[in-house]
Amino acid sequence: MSIVDLNNNFFYIFLKIALTGGYGCGKSTVLKLFADLGLRTIQTDQIGHSILQSDPIVRHKVQERWSNSILNDEGSICRKKIADIVFSDSKQLRWLEQLLHPKIMRNCEELMQIDPRLSYLVEVPLLFEKRLENTFDFSVCVMCSNYLAIQRANFSSNSSQEFSRRNQWHLPVESKALAADFIIYNSGSLAFLKKQVIHLFKIFDT
Repeated sequence: MSIVDLNNNFFYIFLKIALTGGYGCGKSTVLKLFADLGLRTIQTDQIGHSILQSDPIVRHKVQERWSNSILNDEGSICRKKIADIVFSDSKQLRWLEQLLHPKIMRNCEELMQIDPRLSYLVEVPLLFEKRLENTFDFSVCVMCSNYLAIQRANFSSNSSQEFSRRNQWHLPVESKALAADFIIYNSGSLAFLKKQVIHLFKIFDT
């Protein structure tokens, strides 16, 4: 939040900030660090997971397209089974994104309207891929080496192969960093990461 003095009249400027970055670069960790400092945060992946499980129209369309093969034993939708499908087939991935993304962004806007006097940091992994950057005041990109990203992703199968399979649908993290307003490097210690987050938080809160 910023305070602007125009002829002795004070105006509060509330910000919408997008957090993006490479796959496995630590966006969720950075989001939590900002939340710990008091910034209101929204995680779009969680919203997407919730919609997938609880929206009856979405559940029906997903089961209609992929049958009950994408369900767990208890009857809930298995995200891993869906991931195995969509990250192997661009058409299937586009179909799922077209189903979920409008609902996710609408949900984000509704959450931010609960208290529009606050600034919000929203995790948007596909910010630049979906050309959503202009809907935010600033963008922050989290980046690290592919080697570290693969280690952090901690896939149960072949980590390098699975990372490449999922990451092929994203812009290179270097391209995201060039397009972003701010960059956070997550290749060092947690202390260094916190230092960068605190620095940015002070900029946003000035």
